[in-house]
Amino acid sequence: MRIKSYFTNTVESAVSLARVELGSEALLISVRRTGPDTKEFGNYEVVFGLAASEPAPAPPASPQTAGPPAVEKPKNLRPLSSSDRSVERQALVDADVGQMLLDEIIGSLEQRSGPNPGNRSEIQSVLSTEIEKRFEVSYGSLNDPTKPCIAALVGPHGAGKTTTLVKLAIMHGLAAGRPVEIVSLDTQRVGATETLRSYATVLNVGFYPLDNPALLPHAVDDLTDRNSLILIDTPGCGRDDASISGLVKALSRRQDLESHLVLPATMSGPELRQAIDRFAIFRPSSMLFTRIDETIGFGRVFTEAARTKTPLSFFGTGPEIPEDLETVTKQALADRILGRRREEALSAA
Repeated sequence: MRIKSYFTNTVESAVSLARVELGSEALLISVRRTGPDTKEFGNYEVVFGLAASEPAPAPPASPQTAGPPAVEKPKNLRPLSSSDRSVERQALVDADVGQMLLDEIIGSLEQRSGPNPGNRSEIQSVLSTEIEKRFEVSYGSLNDPTKPCIAALVGPHGAGKTTTLVKLAIMHGLAAGRPVEIVSLDTQRVGATETLRSYATVLNVGFYPLDNPALLPHAVDDLTDRNSLILIDTPGCGRDDASISGLVKALSRRQDLESHLVLPATMSGPELRQAIDRFAIFRPSSMLFTRIDETIGFGRVFTEAARTKTPLSFFGTGPEIPEDLETVTKQALADRILGRRREEALSAA
């Protein structure tokens, strides 16, 4: 892919330049404000990409099967000493893993102890396996550019749904060569429609605000294409059950619509549990956590994924669009939960 940056005072002027120089097939990759070293060139750096004229690569593997080959884990360990038990337990405590889940993991680790000796790295490897097998990862149709995808982002006020939607539109829509359409049901909040309309204009994708959610099935019928990505922004829901039930009714009219629950990782454990239980009525296909860069409590995310059996999909890791969106993998989350302990163990082995 050919990549080119444009430094301009407005995003719109960069879009115009790119359309002239690169053509209508150019894809907007990122928009960021310039720093002190490049401020003299303009207020924004807008990056575009243009696919090379060569045979298209084979479609990516299914999310359920993608990734490195499985590594054989040791089945037997030396009996855990009190020091081992204390170190591994403290790692989970530091990550804020729920007490019941923590005890279950340490108990399983102890049961796997056997007559064969095992060093610290082996113990850490098995601990990672015990974590990974207790939650699932799934991206629904968001990560499959060969199929149409209708995805609604639901969640509480201030969870970051709109910013996350734009990141998904770029990374899993435009960058994958999929037609993208954005539908907004969040038309009552001041400024919400204008913000999303501006993003849609910059991205050169369709934007359809709907004041009446009952019109959603008809709008989706008109927009659905062979492999289109239709992203639906929804209003934030608090503890008002009436607002949630109305939104559930609107979204349930489409059986092929996926709901993805967006939550800030900075919530406390009790707050997170209450929010997840409140939105369980949507039967979310996955949980997508934002503000990952502001928390060390990855154990709370893990605890709720294990408790509800709801897969994890993406992490929002910062404000940059679209760079700060990470596809969740089991090993990466296990590494976060264990912090630097795994690295220290491997280097000491």
